[in-house]
Amino acid sequence: MGQYRAPRTIEELAGLLSRADPGTFFVAGGTDLTIKLRKQKTFDFNLIDLSRVESLSDIDKDEGSLRIGAAVTMTDLARNPLVVQSLNAMRTAASRMGSTQIRNRATIGGNVANASQCADLLTVLMACGSLCEILSGSKGLRKDRIDNIVIGLGETTLARDEVITRFIVPIPAGLSGFAKIGSRKAVAISKLNCCLIAEEEGKRIKNPVICLGAVGPKPVRASLLEAALEGRPFRGEVVHGLQDAIRRQIETLIPTRASRHYKKEAAIGLLEDTIDDCLALEGGMGRE
Repeated sequence: MGQYRAPRTIEELAGLLSRADPGTFFVAGGTDLTIKLRKQKTFDFNLIDLSRVESLSDIDKDEGSLRIGAAVTMTDLARNPLVVQSLNAMRTAASRMGSTQIRNRATIGGNVANASQCADLLTVLMACGSLCEILSGSKGLRKDRIDNIVIGLGETTLARDEVITRFIVPIPAGLSGFAKIGSRKAVAISKLNCCLIAEEEGKRIKNPVICLGAVGPKPVRASLLEAALEGRPFRGEVVHGLQDAIRRQIETLIPTRASRHYKKEAAIGLLEDTIDDCLALEGGMGRE
């Protein structure tokens, strides 16, 4: 018979982690776990509920970074003043994930630990070069880059007795935006998503970082697009003349996938939408 535990402190959680076995699962929002258990027909398991550990639901700012607890929900991310002011891309990604009911339950930690290739928040976190704070039942706290934690579709380097407790997200020096393409406008799983972080110098794009999701086992940097965007005007028809570079980037990332033909064309509009989102909080004008 499985057991349910709901620690209230990090110390209690560490003690439970030290006794974790292959039948132990972690839950905060439960939006992914319930589906996973049903698919696997798993009925005898131990459950550690992370939602009662108060520090895992905190968001604060320290030394140029946002510190976001792993149990923070998408709704709280989208509404938090620090996130809205500091990282527009994260606000957008959180506000467009799933339905209202899902956003009220789903957490940023679950979105990452589930390691889905189309996880929206994972694309933003990777673009920012975020760190994960990880609690181990045997080794205590450690930190590692998020791209070292998520290594493939449904795969992470987390040990059996480890859980993500916090994300340390460097605040971009410039603007940030996010956009996604799905089968419909709402409650859609991403078929392609994009995060852009860039500075603006003399109304031109400087030091762009572009991360694309749903073009491989995990989100990846789009180096060809970054080079093509460098020095271009941030406003106006930014993507005009870049269509071939966008198509080459998608072809490079997924050369054998049947979906590459669709995604090569879809990515053109996606990049335009992402740039619009970068400029949204400056007056909502987007492309002029």
